[in-house]
Amino acid sequence: ARLRRSQGIAQRDGARVGRLAGRDWPGAFAFGRLPTPSDRRAQGMAHTDAKVIALTHADLQTDPRDVFKGFMEIKQNPGKNLIVKGCRQGRTFKKRMVSLLFEMITQVLLGEKFREVNAQPKVFTRRLANLCHTPPKGFGFDLYLLYVASLNGFKVIDIPVFFPPRLHGESKSQGSFKAWLNTSFGFIRYAYQLSKLRGQLIDKEPQKAQSV
Repeated sequence: ARLRRSQGIAQRDGARVGRLAGRDWPGAFAFGRLPTPSDRRAQGMAHTDAKVIALTHADLQTDPRDVFKGFMEIKQNPGKNLIVKGCRQGRTFKKRMVSLLFEMITQVLLGEKFREVNAQPKVFTRRLANLCHTPPKGFGFDLYLLYVASLNGFKVIDIPVFFPPRLHGESKSQGSFKAWLNTSFGFIRYAYQLSKLRGQLIDKEPQKAQSV
C-alpha cells in the first residue's frame, strides 16, 4: 500500500530537524524539549491532523516498518475501532518479568488485560486521540491510552515486534535498580489514580469508527 501523505513529529534532542536514521524526511518537524515522554507524545498528537496516528521509539529500538504493519491492520478493518500495538519479542528474562509485573498491576487495579503495556509502536485513529482529554504529565501515557481505548470500545490488537538491545542512549526507567524501583512504584501509583477516573474517561456520546 502506498501512503500519499505522512507527517513526522520528532522531539529535538540535539538532532537536526527532520532528520532521522541518516536521511531527511519531508514534512517532518520538531518541537522543543519537554520534561517527560508523556508530554512529548501529547503535544505530538495535538500537532498532527492525521487520520491515523502512530507512536514509536525515536531511537529506532523498534523497527519503523512496524508502524506500517499497524497502519495496514487498521486500513484492512474499515469501520472498526482499533488500536494496534507492539508485543516485544527477543527480550531478556528480567525485562519480561518487568512487563509481566506491569500486566498484573493493570489487571488488579483496572480490571484490564493488556500485554506489554509500554511496547511500541501504537497505531490508532484520530477518534481515539480526541478521547484523550487528560493525558498524564509523567510516566503512564501508554497505560492511559490503552485504558481510554478499552473503556470506549476499541479492540486492542497485538503485533509481534523484535526489540533488540538499545543502540543509542540509555533507558531512563530501567537504567539502574533505583530507576526501576521509581518506575515500578510510579506505575502502581498512576494505575490506582487512573482507576478512580473510570467514569470520566468514557465518551458520553459515542461516535462511529473512522474509515482510513
